[in-house]
Amino acid sequence: SSSSFPPGAMLAPGEDNDNTEPLIRSISTASNRSLQARLLLTPDAERLAVVMVGLPARGKSFLSLRLARWLRWQGEAAEVFNVGQHRRGTETGRQLASYFDTKNSQAVQRREQLARDVLERMVEWLHGLKSGVAIFDATNSTRERRKWVHDLLQERGISVLFVESVCSDAAVVEENIRQKLQVSPDYAGMDKEIALQDLTKRLELYQQAYEELGKEGSEEDYSYISLLNFSNHVVAHRVFGRASRLLAYLMALHVLHRPLWLVRMPRSEEAEKMWKGTGQFVMVSEAPLSAEGHQFAGRLAEKVKQSYGSPSEVTVFTVAFKRTLDVCQMLPGARVQVRSALQPQDRGPLNGMQSMAAFEKKDAEFAEKLKKDFYGSRFPGGETYGETVQRLKPVLEEIEQQVTPSIILAPLSVLQLLHCHYTGQPASKALDVSIPFHEIVELVPEGANFREFRYTGEKLERSPRRT
Repeated sequence: SSSSFPPGAMLAPGEDNDNTEPLIRSISTASNRSLQARLLLTPDAERLAVVMVGLPARGKSFLSLRLARWLRWQGEAAEVFNVGQHRRGTETGRQLASYFDTKNSQAVQRREQLARDVLERMVEWLHGLKSGVAIFDATNSTRERRKWVHDLLQERGISVLFVESVCSDAAVVEENIRQKLQVSPDYAGMDKEIALQDLTKRLELYQQAYEELGKEGSEEDYSYISLLNFSNHVVAHRVFGRASRLLAYLMALHVLHRPLWLVRMPRSEEAEKMWKGTGQFVMVSEAPLSAEGHQFAGRLAEKVKQSYGSPSEVTVFTVAFKRTLDVCQMLPGARVQVRSALQPQDRGPLNGMQSMAAFEKKDAEFAEKLKKDFYGSRFPGGETYGETVQRLKPVLEEIEQQVTPSIILAPLSVLQLLHCHYTGQPASKALDVSIPFHEIVELVPEGANFREFRYTGEKLERSPRRT
């Protein structure tokens, strides 16, 4: 299976190939290249290389790291192979703009060797897996370089998807430059003005040699996604199968700064009694807020006003439980999005239990299965973690699209999984995530990562993540 044409897959009109499947031969004989492409590209690629394309400070590393995190969260093997990191770890001294001048032949040869080193390491990593996604994070700014990368990977039996990030919006470029100057080791400890001048010169040198993906017709047979200003304009060319499932998430990403609050739906004494007594899901959804829960809802509303001026400045994603909707009533003007995907995980007879220890006590056999296969083990009469993750994906993509602060007001089992995504952990760590009643977990973007804060106590005072 492949996300770009495997060697020998492209047949000229009327050409036959005894090693080609009959349907492919039939399509080829009909000279229908688009159907032939779809047939070849639709099956999932076992080993996929996502090859980034773009000028510096255009968000390539941001997209790479976010994409890898999203894939790992789902239980997939994913790794970013960054040529810049390898350069900084291999070369001596600081590489200033002149190092990236195409007229500097010695530096050009050295940079090509560094790229090859990283590419070979990436191939070795992929070949050690049954299935995985590797992300080759480099500029890959010319057609010649992209052809070399594409051909080498195809020869090794690896499917290729190019992802280009193009920015024409001055504000987006400025934000990307700000982040690069802030987080790139190339400019650590350097005077801000000198660093900006050097980066500007580097960008000019790359711009002189840059060739946009898919132009001039020479890359017609490649699979690629081109993002203009992240998702303002998107081109998806010959993107099918596994590669197509990356598209929606990539389109949701942007670099605008907005915090995310994870809030466990407030306590209900009646709900706790219902879980323990009957485990009936419908009854629990109708349970009212406890007095303590109602007090927290008031403190939450006040904290929203203090932080953002008005509830109208936030979007609340929640589930149709009586207590979550009652909390939303205390946030007048907030944009409330009710999503059924935020329902608590269905754990059958284990509903209401929140730890591996509780599972072991109630059903030791299932607990052992869960330890061995976290994503695939089905709760008796309920869901698997893999199924819960899959139903959360569209909501997560919707949250990523937001440009204003968001509050996720939901059950613990859902928040634990979302917390794993934003903190870069696989979903298999969900049961280790502590989100007590009547606290706020705040996740603040820092480049491609998030910094965590907690609001606790009667006054919901803010402090960095507890260790």
